[in-house]
Amino acid sequence: MKNIKIKHLKIVIFFLIILFAFKNFTQTISNLPYLKNDSFTIPPEYNNDFSSILFDKPFESLINVINLSLPLEPTQLYSYIKCRKSKKILISTTLCIHDLNQDIHVSGSIWQNGIWESHIVKLYLNYLKENNDWMVFDIGAHIGVYTLLAAKLGKQVISVEPFYDNILRLHKGAKIESLTDRITLISNALSNRRNEIKRLTQENQNIGGQSLMIFKNEKLNELKKDKFLVKTIILDDLVEFIPRKSNGDKFKKAIFKIDIEGFEIYAFQNASKLFDSIDIRIVFMEWGNFPKLIDHYQLVEKMIDFFTKRNYSPSKKELPLKFWEYWTWDIMWIKN
Repeated sequence: MKNIKIKHLKIVIFFLIILFAFKNFTQTISNLPYLKNDSFTIPPEYNNDFSSILFDKPFESLINVINLSLPLEPTQLYSYIKCRKSKKILISTTLCIHDLNQDIHVSGSIWQNGIWESHIVKLYLNYLKENNDWMVFDIGAHIGVYTLLAAKLGKQVISVEPFYDNILRLHKGAKIESLTDRITLISNALSNRRNEIKRLTQENQNIGGQSLMIFKNEKLNELKKDKFLVKTIILDDLVEFIPRKSNGDKFKKAIFKIDIEGFEIYAFQNASKLFDSIDIRIVFMEWGNFPKLIDHYQLVEKMIDFFTKRNYSPSKKELPLKFWEYWTWDIMWIKN
């Protein structure tokens, strides 16, 4: 009988511990520093009708520049987007996220930790702090972690992000922080050919991390109806958008971050004009996708040649070029 009572007591204590833990968890969630709103779900009537929102130029234009100075309207659309202050790494900014069920990586990390890729962000911001005369290229900006932090640090940023749902979140973060005059946001996708209509892949639980479907071209008249269809440009097209300093001179040096899910091997096929026009000192690049591209190793090696011929070395502790399949997931190309 005594053993039965002890067993029952243990069960009661166990459930009390679970109840206490759950209560603390819900209190922690409710106290997270979000700015407002309770729902992540965008109303269905706004999911398909997006052609008139944000775009500075008509869809028929080659390069689509987003007008970040526009207000956050329609409010029914933007009010569903949640935001929070980022973790302070030199500075802090506002980051606006996706539904956590749709974006478990970037948004999930920001929800829990206030930042994404903190080890890279810290290095990136330190370079920017130490070099006042550098501007920033952020290619594959996602929801704008690197773009918004650089702009908050006072830098001019050319940001390229083709996915509409990411653009909305970057726009909201920029407006909240009053950073719109420091960011040129271009909504095209980067490829090796300009003016093609491509489809973004739809990734479960990684909604903002799409890549392009390279081998299929879509129709222009479908572009206004489908947010997963995007128009391509090449890296050399960005030359005309290089901003000027307050004294009127164009920027001469830059830092470059690119993350376009393995499509870099196509984008750098037409980047010579850009790299000849401005002294890009450091390139932050996600490398982990390339060893998977077994049928495209020749293109990876061609991209490596692009950098080595311009006197770049991979990372601070130089990585062996012939063993690129075994490099770390993220690397830097550093100009010597």
